[in-house]
Amino acid sequence: MAKILVVDDEANFVNLLKLHLNKRYEIITACDGEDALIKAKIECPDVITLDIIMPGINGIDVLRQLKKSKKTRKIPVILLTIVDKIEKRQLAEAFDLIKKPLDEEKLISSIEKAINMS
Repeated sequence: MAKILVVDDEANFVNLLKLHLNKRYEIITACDGEDALIKAKIECPDVITLDIIMPGINGIDVLRQLKKSKKTRKIPVILLTIVDKIEKRQLAEAFDLIKKPLDEEKLISSIEKAINMS
């Protein structure tokens, strides 16, 4: 079973993702950027879903740090956001970008593509 690290500071959103993804994947959660970086290195997930807007280290900075580390650079990261304007250079290292409110089928499709490519 593939392991997904879900990173979001909104507990209700994390619980919603867990509800939708628990049947297909092993779910690990992180509530902020620092926690995400630690868990990514320890757990070595197959895919990371990462909120962009979080307190402390934001999702874009987490993505950059993940891609700089030998241990985590190959993990596909799917960015989740409500933000409308994101610079293409910020997205260059992301596997995909999915807008909130979330389309469950689109997210699962993106996760499956990421798993199959890695």
